[in-house]
Amino acid sequence: MQYAVETWPDFTSLTLQEAALDEGISSDLKMLAVKLIRDGVRSLLFNLEHCTSCDDSGLGALLIANRLCKNAGGRCILASVQDSVLQRIHSHQLEAAHTIVANRSDAESMLRA
Repeated sequence: MQYAVETWPDFTSLTLQEAALDEGISSDLKMLAVKLIRDGVRSLLFNLEHCTSCDDSGLGALLIANRLCKNAGGRCILASVQDSVLQRIHSHQLEAAHTIVANRSDAESMLRA
């Protein structure tokens, strides 16, 4: 899995540099989220600008990350979600489970507030 991580005082930003969030990388994403939370991160920003497809395992990985953040007293925000991935989230009625914003800047503002 290719990604970039940036750590800020209030949150950690993870930019997924893959076109597909699928079973091939979802377990790596879950393990990374678990590691970050164990290391003291409370809030995660997932920048999905490069991700153009997502399967059920990818949606599951995002849900797990969301739950981990909430259990740690933080937040999990999805930013720059492509239409194809957003449609998948809506088709599984998961939009209520996630905070989804238009871009990274909006997410950063929310997490710094």
